[in-house]
Amino acid sequence: MSFLTTLRRNEFLASASRGHDADLTTTSPPPRVPLQLLLTTIVIFGLDWITPLGFAVYMLYVPLCLTCLWRRGWRFAFIMGGLCSALILIGFVGSPSGDLFVFSIPDRCIALLTLWASLWGGKLFAHRTFELERIQAILQQEARQRERAESKIRGLAAIVESSTDPIMNIKDGLLVAWNPAAERVFGYSAEEILGQSINLLVPAHRIGEVEATVAQALNGDLIQDLVTERKKKDGTLVPVSLTIFPVKTIEGQIIGCSAIVRDITERKKAEEILRQKQRELERYHARLQDLSTKLLKAQDQERQRIARELHDDMTQRLAALAVDVGSLEQMCRPKTALLPRLRAVQEAAGQLADDVHSFAYRLHPPQLEHIGLEAAIHDHIDEFRRRSGLSTQFKLRAVPQVIPIDIATCLYRVMQESLQNILKHAEASKIVVRLLGTCSGIGICIQDDGKGFAQEPAGVPGRGLGLPSLEERVRLSNGLFRIQTGPGCGTEVHAWIPLVATHSTRQRNEEKTGVGLSTHG
Repeated sequence: MSFLTTLRRNEFLASASRGHDADLTTTSPPPRVPLQLLLTTIVIFGLDWITPLGFAVYMLYVPLCLTCLWRRGWRFAFIMGGLCSALILIGFVGSPSGDLFVFSIPDRCIALLTLWASLWGGKLFAHRTFELERIQAILQQEARQRERAESKIRGLAAIVESSTDPIMNIKDGLLVAWNPAAERVFGYSAEEILGQSINLLVPAHRIGEVEATVAQALNGDLIQDLVTERKKKDGTLVPVSLTIFPVKTIEGQIIGCSAIVRDITERKKAEEILRQKQRELERYHARLQDLSTKLLKAQDQERQRIARELHDDMTQRLAALAVDVGSLEQMCRPKTALLPRLRAVQEAAGQLADDVHSFAYRLHPPQLEHIGLEAAIHDHIDEFRRRSGLSTQFKLRAVPQVIPIDIATCLYRVMQESLQNILKHAEASKIVVRLLGTCSGIGICIQDDGKGFAQEPAGVPGRGLGLPSLEERVRLSNGLFRIQTGPGCGTEVHAWIPLVATHSTRQRNEEKTGVGLSTHG
């Protein structure tokens, strides 16, 4: 039987014995004088009074007092003894003459001595009988308590024996209990390990840890889920999770500690596999991010190339075509029928040149590279206001003087795509664009008073390509992207990008809160 269960059993039984002993020594309430005892006393006194001296009627007081002792207890018996003693003396005075006076006095004294000797002896006998009965009751109660305690101990022992986790008890640094699960995990039988130092199971570099945890448990602390290592019989190390708790007596005195050891080898293997998969996922994510960045750069470069070709080649050729048509118009007679058609072709060529120029500008505004983000947004808003007729305001606050071209391009695309979405879907009447500088970055906010929309979670079909593309572009710049909207509530698009990237993209995405752009002022 283990050290812990043996201690618990002894303390439990000792406590039960003390409690039962206190119950048996409780004093009972004082007895009441029964009527029949008083009547018997009066009858004996009457007989003693009417019989002459020499008749030992007063000896009947002795069995009367013993009866009181047996039925009513020693206190009432001693009171009755005092009463009977007084009646014996009164009877000596009032009885008629009979026996010689000199013989009656010793007889009465012998009667008094017999009465009190009987009372005292009866009291001692009753007290001894009571003690024996009390001891017998205590022994019976202790036997019942012991049986119940042993039943509980057998149940606890069965739980410990059937546990799949090693359980051991430690006292004074020695192992005093060892269950079958501990034998399976560590390879030591109970005969081999009991009485040995706990350090037998501890690798050399963990000795200090064991001393600290045992001292902590002996101070009354509970150690839970301590992940560490222990040594098997063959010398191999096994990863374990320990729960160590103090062992206390009923009075609360700590006399040792117990440890529940859980073999976490499989968990460690699973954690290592998970870490490997996570590292692979991070590598794939980094590659995907790199590819996305390269794709966006290639897209911007291609837009820039197409815009340059449209501006430098197509618009010039269309302008030359318009000039040629104008020359043909001058060469024609004033009244010829071809003149209106030539004028229409000239106007169409001019309009086409303007459209190509505008399209090239939207593909890649040259102001971003030459005069900066602020001017490029101004020009685009002016062109958008003319084209849409919508009230569009542009507000600035603390905009940095120098903005890297990649950040400027990203914010410009957010503004450009947001205005295009407002024009197509929002049914708005008022638009406000804010370009705001912060202590560590720059952000843009596009707000409209349109009909809004119900947001869909990322990855849900129907979310469209524009918003995810903007969000991905901002995320690749280590920035934050947020949309605030709802049916009938208008829409706000926020994008913020740090001017000095101090965090990885993954860390940014894990942040619970970000820098918000005020929609007021």
